[in-house]
This record gives sequence, structure tokens and C-alpha cells, in this order.
Amino acid sequence: MKKLFPLLMMTVCLLLLTPAIQAQTSQKNLNQVELMKQQIGTWKCDDNKDTTVFWEGKPYGTGLDCVNPQ
Repeated sequence: MKKLFPLLMMTVCLLLLTPAIQAQTSQKNLNQVELMKQQIGTWKCDDNKDTTVFWEGKPYGTGLDCVNPQ
């Protein structure tokens, strides 16, 4: 009985939570051109408490060229 009770409780919890679980909803089509335009420019990223990364996104043809400005 002691081994059956935890298994029974876990099963009941899973059955109660199952209706609340939902799949990810579909999103509208993303406009990739607008997303790329947001990456153009100079960026500063604080990685850790003592690490800072700078990078620059430049349009290159139909893509984006990311370089480390120095």
C-alpha cells in the first residue's frame, strides 16, 4: 500500500494537469526583412559581469555582415 499511494497520487496529478497543457499556438508569418533591418547598427552586449562584446551589423547584398569593430 505504501508503494501504491505515491504512484496513485502522481497519476491523479498528471490527469488533473493534462487539460491545462497546450501546444504552442501558431504565429503569423514573420517578416524576415524587417527582423534583419532591426539588426543593422552597432550593438553592445554585456555577457558576464566583466565581459563586454561589441559588434556591428551591416547590410551586405541580401544578407547581413556582422563584424567586430575595432
